[in-house]
Amino acid sequence: MLKYNQKNISTVGENFEIRSTKQSKKVGRSATNLEYLRYLNIGFYLVTPLLVGVAVGIYVDGRFQTRPIGVIIGIIIGAMGTFYNLIKLIV
Repeated sequence: MLKYNQKNISTVGENFEIRSTKQSKKVGRSATNLEYLRYLNIGFYLVTPLLVGVAVGIYVDGRFQTRPIGVIIGIIIGAMGTFYNLIKLIV
């Protein structure tokens, strides 16, 4: 709940205006959209290496008839890529 002082209320004729003591951050529409895109980009940045690793593993298994080995290696390499990207984001 906001607290209002006498300083925060200004009267103009019969109308009055209440101003908050806290400074509000004005964000334009484009800045808000950019924030959503940044978070969406982080998701793709972390998930893509894992998906690519699995896809390459499935391709290798189909090509060389090594049923689970290619997918397992693809998952391991994809997870390493995901952790590498996560470390790059944090540091």
